[in-house]
Amino acid sequence: MGVAITRPRGQQAVREAVLEAAVRLFCEKGPAATSMREIATLARVNHGLIHRHFGSKRALVQAVFEHLAERLTATGPFEEPTLDAALAAFGALEEQREFWIVLARAMLDGELAEVLESELPAGHRLVETLATALPDPSPLPARDVVAMSLAFSLGWLLLRDFIQAATDAGDDVPEKWFVAMASLLDGNADPRLGC
Repeated sequence: MGVAITRPRGQQAVREAVLEAAVRLFCEKGPAATSMREIATLARVNHGLIHRHFGSKRALVQAVFEHLAERLTATGPFEEPTLDAALAAFGALEEQREFWIVLARAMLDGELAEVLESELPAGHRLVETLATALPDPSPLPARDVVAMSLAFSLGWLLLRDFIQAATDAGDDVPEKWFVAMASLLDGNADPRLGC
């Protein structure tokens, strides 16, 4: 006798199943190439339930990104503006690889508007936390430091294998990056950095 496949029951269980199925498919194929029917099949729910709980596919893309952002924020890596905290945050970001893959696929698929309409608590918290720690006056505004750090993190997390093959860079590149940024913000920047 085969194992019975249980279908999610109740609003919360259906939402969770749909979100997890959408994350998996968005990582594999991207939002544009994923149909609502594929998500429903993988989630083991009726196609109509997706529309009832999320409305449009655009709203589902936004909900998926918020779901991943909440998961990332729940790791609590953005508590204090120190070098150790920045490295811990990077480690947390690396563990939440799905977040970055869905973000990159959404950008490549032209679905970035849906992402930008979602709540971005982790990014806002990073800016606020860092702003309280920067010297006055600061060599760089907190938002610029966070923007550069996110750009570095996204590039490294998605392209690490390529970058290492092309440059023979070691695994310590993230640590060097954060040390350089901390030095710059501390006012002890190496003059060779042009600051």
